[in-house]
Amino acid sequence: MKSSLRALLTNAIDYAGLFPPAKLPLEPALRNYAAYRQCDDAWMLGPFVVPAAQLDDVSRFADELFGVTPPFRFSVLMGGGDDDHAFEGKLAADVALATEFVRRHGPLVLIDAVELRLPERLSKDAPQSGLEAGGRLDRSLRTAIEAFPRAAWFCEIPPGPAWDAALPPVTAWLARTRDACPRCGFKLRTGGLTPDAFPSTDRIARALLACRENGLAIKFTAGLHHPIRALRAEVRTHMHGFLNVFVAGVLAHAFAVDPLRVEELVAVLESEDPRDFEFQDETLAFRQQSAALADIRDIRARDVISFGSCSFDEPRDDLRALEWL
Repeated sequence: MKSSLRALLTNAIDYAGLFPPAKLPLEPALRNYAAYRQCDDAWMLGPFVVPAAQLDDVSRFADELFGVTPPFRFSVLMGGGDDDHAFEGKLAADVALATEFVRRHGPLVLIDAVELRLPERLSKDAPQSGLEAGGRLDRSLRTAIEAFPRAAWFCEIPPGPAWDAALPPVTAWLARTRDACPRCGFKLRTGGLTPDAFPSTDRIARALLACRENGLAIKFTAGLHHPIRALRAEVRTHMHGFLNVFVAGVLAHAFAVDPLRVEELVAVLESEDPRDFEFQDETLAFRQQSAALADIRDIRARDVISFGSCSFDEPRDDLRALEWL
């Protein structure tokens, strides 16, 4: 395997076996993750994705699974709700569940990240209020961060007709919270079970640029099962490729003097030809654009973090079919 591809994919896949389309019960999903932690490809593995509401159930398997070093890593889903009041209450309850989980298991577990769904009203017709310093959403987030200040917090705008209008104020607000949480970032949903769940390549490109401009890390969730973009019968639309998305993310940050524009990132995101991507030991390239190995490592660690996948096998099988792994 070329060093640039290994750098691109190190700790890249957060295991989300509990979620569709796999939607495994908790026990087999946890056992899968425990096995993946010991396999030869464990270097690609991120944390186990779990809703806060299921942490108590996770504890039933602690004696059997949590004793193997390093700590069992979790990315915990929190928040949600139609409005700010519901969001505030749900977030406080989720933080309490996660706090008790860590108290119970101590150094055997690590809440490495929190994935926070913001109120539904942000992507509907409601004004973007509460995002100002001291506003209700701002206070709620900062209070929650105090419980897990070392975790990365990735905030998601729920799907809705005003999603695009919400992107600039939300990413600007998240940038202002970095005094409380230097690892605060943005979460972008990249697919689902139906065609309307898949964002356009233009939306992905604009999210990458919004995060670049605001100095925010980004993680992705859903739909990134395969390395290269392709029309997939099971979802009746084009499914984004995780290599397309990650290479676009790296290239979005790689050029300080003449950064790539939306249309240039869209070209990366829309390629369906593996031959457009070249991985060498010292560089990766998409057509005429390239990034050096040191930059790939820095950008992955700081800016382009991971993608949630309900399968850890499918991405690896496809990489092997391409003879890249």
